[in-house]
Amino acid sequence: MFTPGKEIPAVAGYTAPRGNYASMQTDGWELGVGWRDSREFVMDKILEDLNFATTYCLSDKAYVNNSQINRWVALAFKARVCLYEGTYRKYHTEFGLGASSDKWLRESVSACETLMNESPYSLVHSSANLKTQWRKLFTSGDIDYQEIIFANEFSEELLRFHSATWKFTSGSYGSRWSLSKAFVNTYLMLTVLVSQIAVTTIRRSLQKRFRIEITV
Repeated sequence: MFTPGKEIPAVAGYTAPRGNYASMQTDGWELGVGWRDSREFVMDKILEDLNFATTYCLSDKAYVNNSQINRWVALAFKARVCLYEGTYRKYHTEFGLGASSDKWLRESVSACETLMNESPYSLVHSSANLKTQWRKLFTSGDIDYQEIIFANEFSEELLRFHSATWKFTSGSYGSRWSLSKAFVNTYLMLTVLVSQIAVTTIRRSLQKRFRIEITV
């Protein structure tokens, strides 16, 4: 390690030069990924870490629904990673990894099944609030932990605050964040008219980008 050298008496009038005088030892563990390691090698190591997390992360009540990483969060993340990798290998045939795609898709299914059958979470569904429950899931001031597995929670009680409101509404921030009309039209609504607008918007967007004809 590059550290200061041996102490020099003050009367010398200068400090000891830095140099390679020390060594370091650790009793922990680390993951080393070399330059140009194969995709198979890197992703297998990632899967090992995810399996370790889903096995040893706690699922006790004290660690659930409070913005902490727990077993259910690890399972949800593993399911997404494995689904992506499985479909990537299946449809990107140019990499020659199609034979191993089923392994990753099965890992995703297994993680999902464990999450659905053993976790305390379920989809929000109330026949009395069909028109509002989807919107409420994203606009409520409180986190609905019936369906939301992991959230970055902000509250006065936790003394954790964000600046999103200011960025959306401040007149002095500059260019404000906003959604385009084309994006809003793709949102699934209850009326057939808006759905037709969404289909038309997507069709025009694809035609403009890829110069293809689409018939529905």
